[in-house]
Amino acid sequence: MPFEALPHNAEAVQLRRDDGQAKVKGLRTPAVAHVLPAVARSLAG
Repeated sequence: MPFEALPHNAEAVQLRRDDGQAKVKGLRTPAVAHVLPAVARSLAG
């Protein structure tokens, strides 16, 4: 199955981009509350 056909592929790509941005020294990151809705959705299946 191609990656694009997988459920939540857009969220996976966004997570990878966010992870890449987190590697910038001194970059301010959003509060944990910012990602909690996405975590809840992924855990809900």
